[in-house]
Amino acid sequence: MERIKNAWSRHGWKMFGPVALLNIKHRFKILLSPGKFDAKSSVDNIPGVETNKSVYLSALGYTHEYGAGGNAYEPIDEEKFITVIRSLPIDPSTFCFVDLGSGKGRALFLAAKIGFNKVIGVEFSENLHLLAKKNIEAAANSWPNTDRMEVIHGDARDYAPPDAATVLYLYNPFDAQIMSPVLKTWEKSMSTRVHDVWIVYGNPTEAALFKHSPSLEHISSIAGFAVFRRKNLRRAE
Repeated sequence: MERIKNAWSRHGWKMFGPVALLNIKHRFKILLSPGKFDAKSSVDNIPGVETNKSVYLSALGYTHEYGAGGNAYEPIDEEKFITVIRSLPIDPSTFCFVDLGSGKGRALFLAAKIGFNKVIGVEFSENLHLLAKKNIEAAANSWPNTDRMEVIHGDARDYAPPDAATVLYLYNPFDAQIMSPVLKTWEKSMSTRVHDVWIVYGNPTEAALFKHSPSLEHISSIAGFAVFRRKNLRRAE
């Protein structure tokens, strides 16, 4: 009952129904796939760090229409993440890693450990953003390259892509309502810059948007991820 009261106060009557439906769907996914959403990671072995617990949409701190297109927080499986990132034919030390919908920061930790030269997380939920900051602070002396990590509290639609070679990481953070303008922002950036861009999209429910993009080429599907790369890179170079 307390969860219902909190959801109502945060979202209002217009958004309460859709948010409740998303929470119910998320709960059924957990019940139908036992163990899938308990993907513990080496990150959580650090004292003071927690990235493992799923967070319902109603608990993300969104209000009314804001965040309506977002999805519940689910932790990425560490082994799958490393498998797909290691499959990219790149030198991570020459790339920036950007996670849109970065949640508690698990992917950021793993990307830092892999050795990306800059690791950026953008998270719309203030609750998750603060948890990620807390996690990074707790791990500062016990995890590699935490000094390369940056978390930004903001809307993915407003985030300007780095002017650098980049791996954009998405773990099913939001629906087409948000994904479409996000993709357009990245397409515009690629049209004016020469840097290599890879997109790693986990649980790719909106993959059709990327497959139909004139700026991207679908490279592969691996470990539940769709991998894309910007087109015409050689001509841009």
